[in-house]
Amino acid sequence: MKKTSKLFGIIALAVVIMFSAAIPAVAQGGNMDRVINDFDKAVGDLMALAQKAATGDMAAIMEMSQGDLINRITAMAAQLEAARASGQLTPAQVTRLEQIVKKYEAIKF
Repeated sequence: MKKTSKLFGIIALAVVIMFSAAIPAVAQGGNMDRVINDFDKAVGDLMALAQKAATGDMAAIMEMSQGDLINRITAMAAQLEAARASGQLTPAQVTRLEQIVKKYEAIKF
């Protein structure tokens, strides 16, 4: 089960990277703070879900396998990366985004 979960995490990260340039950022200004807040919450939710799945919680494992949360995170990450690349984020927003990405990367799948 751990190999499958790890592979799922790697695939999710690859999708984020692949689509980061393909999806244009639509949110601007204060909306970017909202998107960053939503992204942070989704990553926190995924972290909690992964911790439950690691203990054998079948409901958490099933929820992770459905991929809805990963898909939301992927879409938001792509939007935020596009905004970052086009200079739409403030330095403070970039710093916060980098912190959230580190939190995501620390999740044990």
